Amino acid sequence: MPKLDYLALTKEQVAEYTALCRNGAPAPCSAPCPFGLEVRTFIDKCENGKWKPAYKLMRSAFVFPQLVSKLCPGYCKNACVRGGKNTARLGGSIELGALERAVCTFVPDKKSESFALPPKQEKIAVIGAGAAGLSAALCLVNKKFGVTVFEQNDGWGGGLRENADFAVFDGEFTESFSKTDVEFRFSERITDTAQLAGYNAVIIATESPDAAFGKTPVSEDSLWCGGKHFTVGGARGADTMHGIADGRRAALAVETWLQTGTPSPHVLSPNAGHTPDTDGAACPQVTPAGVGGYTQEEAVREASRCLQCDCSNCMKSCELLRTYKKLPQPIATEVFSDTRVTPPFSAHTITRETYSCNECGFCAGICPECINMGEVFDISRRARFSKGENLAAIHDFWLREMDFHVGEGLYSTADSGENCEYVFFPGCQLGAYLPETVKKTYELLSKKYSVGLLGACCGAPAHWAGDDDRRDLVIAELRRQIARFNAGERQAPKLVFACSTCGKMLKKHLPELETVSVYELLTACGLESADISEEWAVFDPCAAREDENTQAAVRKLLGAAGVSAQELPEKGRCCGYGGLIRLANPELYGEVTKNRVGLSDAPFAVYCANCRSVFADEGKPARHVLELVLGTHEEIKPKIDDRRKNVLALCAEFDGEGRQVPKEEALRLIIDNDLYERLDRDLISLEDMRFVIENSPEKGGVFETADGSRLCYCEIGVLVYWVRYAERGGAVEILDAYYHRMKFGQEDAK
Repeated sequence: MPKLDYLALTKEQVAEYTALCRNGAPAPCSAPCPFGLEVRTFIDKCENGKWKPAYKLMRSAFVFPQLVSKLCPGYCKNACVRGGKNTARLGGSIELGALERAVCTFVPDKKSESFALPPKQEKIAVIGAGAAGLSAALCLVNKKFGVTVFEQNDGWGGGLRENADFAVFDGEFTESFSKTDVEFRFSERITDTAQLAGYNAVIIATESPDAAFGKTPVSEDSLWCGGKHFTVGGARGADTMHGIADGRRAALAVETWLQTGTPSPHVLSPNAGHTPDTDGAACPQVTPAGVGGYTQEEAVREASRCLQCDCSNCMKSCELLRTYKKLPQPIATEVFSDTRVTPPFSAHTITRETYSCNECGFCAGICPECINMGEVFDISRRARFSKGENLAAIHDFWLREMDFHVGEGLYSTADSGENCEYVFFPGCQLGAYLPETVKKTYELLSKKYSVGLLGACCGAPAHWAGDDDRRDLVIAELRRQIARFNAGERQAPKLVFACSTCGKMLKKHLPELETVSVYELLTACGLESADISEEWAVFDPCAAREDENTQAAVRKLLGAAGVSAQELPEKGRCCGYGGLIRLANPELYGEVTKNRVGLSDAPFAVYCANCRSVFADEGKPARHVLELVLGTHEEIKPKIDDRRKNVLALCAEFDGEGRQVPKEEALRLIIDNDLYERLDRDLISLEDMRFVIENSPEKGGVFETADGSRLCYCEIGVLVYWVRYAERGGAVEILDAYYHRMKFGQEDAK
């Protein structure tokens, strides 16, 4: 799979990246069909009793529908998913040949079509009036070429004249050519193609290679023999069905050659190369009640057995693709178009989708060609950010949180002077949600290993926002901090991650350092059995989907602690947090989280703090694996302010600079618990509201309201925050708060 680069993205790269997508590719049964019949569409017409449209599909593909329906040996049958090894389980192949014969019976009108095209000057000679020659002649004359057919016998049909159904075939030939001006020269034998010097192209359709005037195709997938000569059917060793298909291919190849001087192979039946898995129900073949074939009702029932085989793994499994009903190829094309938009023009047709992707990579894991749409959407995010066309507001909160965790909220034990073999990197959220668990984990690791502690953010919020420069600044700070643990001669320490997203970020952006999950190290630390009787389901985070070592270590830890754990039907699904889609697409975020909660009725054992937070918001019982195996019991849903205090407490305990937990702010806030819950879910903290109230007189505005409360506003980051409050005896009661992206001056606000 090519690597995509938003700075140098080309249309060809985009096309190549998604070209292998098998959605919409020929069904398995279409691949061996010499005619390339679009079986799914044909079956759909039959299932709905639309005999005329079904017949038109047959005529377009087969040229002579009645002939093919009677004589085709059924190349498709062995490729049908219901047949072959699945016959006993799924009921046997679709009787496509019987359906084709039924269509020919039920269609009310088999009259040939006339095409209103201007006549062409070129003249084409066809040697042989067998099935292949007639197929080529009919396709060419329908394009308004002048066509002459030379046949040494006194009529058309060749070897078909010996068939018991020739009268039917003869009638079909007659009707097919009834509205054309093809010149048939029967009883006229061509002994040398030099006799046809006056023709612009010659198609050799004799029924034996020995009678092909020594002409052979220049390659396996071509009918062209050099010069103006083409061979089809028996002249190149093909049977009747492939000969008829050859005739259609030859017509296209001749037209291309006359126009460009280079014949196209015009392969009509590309090999699908893919047999999709199916869990279809058993459904036996429909047996005709009479000897004349299917009745209309029987044909409809047989057609309804078709599984409409197609690769739709990503569409079925990804809520994003399913919501927008877009396939990988058109999405990639839209992303490319977006990267080429220049102000003041705007063609951003895929903005919402771009910021609605969890970037979890699940689509790549279930795609037969490993196409990762997260990478495609990632290109869009970076391209938009580079042009200043990103939706900054939807990532602003998390970027400010990231800044806190690599600034005021960064803590470490690097000043202890110890040259560590390992550095425990709990990430930003584990310490925010579970500070006691971080301390106990570090304490346990310290008993067995030479280990330091570094609490910070890995830069994932900046990565998800498409801000490479800001992410690189975080990585540079991490590199500087880690260097402090390696003051002596020892090799650089190994990074011990607890969050799999951190693990992926560290591996990619600090490749010079070795990484290992904390769960792998803890398996050697001799954990005590936990007093837990209920059964848990292990929820593997999306970032750990390919990390088999971490997955195995988590299960080993749970087993060693005596925690009974079951497996979910799907591993590595995103909880909804990935890509920070929560503000960009709340409805989709809600669907994703609901679907993950529904994977099991059992409580979840997670090993990602963000997964734990998401499930807590949804009321789903969930605990971090470290909580379970270490026996810590911490608050289920600490609010934004509490999480920051948790981190600052860790800073005070571990940081070499001896920072203290900040004292209570001078401005005391009162807030109803239900309102606080709502604002916390809206990502509005008490700290933000306090900042607005204190700074609005100088940096924003303050207004008196009719009920005696005050309404103030102030910018924080890229957003404008509003707070309505009332003074209550030395304290401030918060009555409401919200934010928006629109900015204006104080006069505008009034």
